[in-house]
Amino acid sequence: MIVASHDVRRLAPYCDRIALLDGGRLALEGGTGVTLARVLERLAGDDGDEAAAGRGIDQAESRGVVVSAEDLRFSWGGNGFRLGPLSFEIGEGERVALFGPNGGGKTTLLSLLAGVLRPGGGRLQINGGGRRALRRARLAEEVAYVTQNPDLMLHKATVEAEVGARPRYLGKAKPVVLAETRESLRGFELEGLAGKYPFSLSQGQRQRLALAAAVSGGARLLLIDEPTTGQDMRQRRALLGRINALAGAGVATVFSTHSLEAALQAADRAMVVEGGELVFDGAMEKLTGDEGLLELAGLDLPGGGVA
Repeated sequence: MIVASHDVRRLAPYCDRIALLDGGRLALEGGTGVTLARVLERLAGDDGDEAAAGRGIDQAESRGVVVSAEDLRFSWGGNGFRLGPLSFEIGEGERVALFGPNGGGKTTLLSLLAGVLRPGGGRLQINGGGRRALRRARLAEEVAYVTQNPDLMLHKATVEAEVGARPRYLGKAKPVVLAETRESLRGFELEGLAGKYPFSLSQGQRQRLALAAAVSGGARLLLIDEPTTGQDMRQRRALLGRINALAGAGVATVFSTHSLEAALQAADRAMVVEGGELVFDGAMEKLTGDEGLLELAGLDLPGGGVA
């Protein structure tokens, strides 16, 4: 059996050998004992502190409320799934990791916050405006949403055109569009791919492209469904570092994930949704200290294994 994965650390206990491909060549190969350490060192590169850079963001100061939900409810009807009632607030610059088992309601909640779905009851305000009061164009200006499948979001002929689409849609002047496009390309390590056809990129590159396109032009609220999908260790750290940088600029971020390790690098607050209910909402430190909650959310521990 041969398994291709970016998550070498967790797979290593189940493997006899590890091989690292780099630039089309076999860069390292051998037994898991010594080879794992060498592979991890090679994958990490020199940017191991990028994601850590945002961990010291001061959340104590008073910041404006970006999302306010009170008794928020939704029902899919046919399959009987119900979400809510949920009540919570998310402030400027907050970094929220959304956990829960598959089918627990994470994507449904993100879709409600993005305006893709309409609440079935309760109250939802985005940046002080009622969800129904916000016109679609205004919502697009305030909220950036990246789905779990990046291919659903890509429709332009080149990477550069994809990243520049949002600021153009928002009616920004051409020089501003160009500047924001270049900034987003650079921030997500896509400068060298600007002229490429989006669907010629790897899955991880398409995920970064979808993120770059979503935040280009600015937003008050960034919603991401599984942001680290398809990213190797170095790219994952850079991407999480970018989330931290956006939070430092006041952008509220909510991202769903099954990776506790990623959340510890890019979130201060955790929300756990299970069976359509918000079973936990608090500091990351409180979540990591509760084995029952970790097991309920099905989270992988940073050192490998499941709580």
